[in-house]
Amino acid sequence: VTGREFSNLGIRSQSLGTILNDDDSRYVYYPLASNVFRASGGNNYVHGGSSLQEMVVPLLEVRTSKYKSTAQLAKLQLTNTNRRLTSLNTPINVMQPDTISAMVRPASYKLYFVTEDDRQISGQIVVNANSKDSDIGKRIQTVQMTLIDQPYERSAKYYLVIENLNDGSQQRIQYAMDIANLG
Repeated sequence: VTGREFSNLGIRSQSLGTILNDDDSRYVYYPLASNVFRASGGNNYVHGGSSLQEMVVPLLEVRTSKYKSTAQLAKLQLTNTNRRLTSLNTPINVMQPDTISAMVRPASYKLYFVTEDDRQISGQIVVNANSKDSDIGKRIQTVQMTLIDQPYERSAKYYLVIENLNDGSQQRIQYAMDIANLG
């Protein structure tokens, strides 16, 4: 169909090439008034008229500076207030403070304990910060960390490392060792 007028049917057409100022050969057809069009499908079926939702297609233009997204990786925070290790098996509670959204992307973290000279003294646990749940209680995870069975110095410094596997950043949280069989 070309750009013919169908005014006797209550319809007009417009070339997309004219609207967009290019060589597009397609046409847009639109009603002349707010009348509705009856169509097959029963006595109750009618198709809109010249209402705003029938005539306008919203267009959203998004620009970011330097072609970078402002979205950040989900964070993981330690919720344990006790920074004392009293057993070789230690529960660690971590929380994802923000829900996953357009501005917060999922992230993965590796948790493990090290000595002050960065010697690993526990297994590694991977925790995913990917919850979309709005309930903060459902964004808390408990992981069981197991320390190597060896003598530990009470006066030495030990750290829980929370390493972001997406960008390599690390948090180091100091812990005191208070296991009964300390050297």
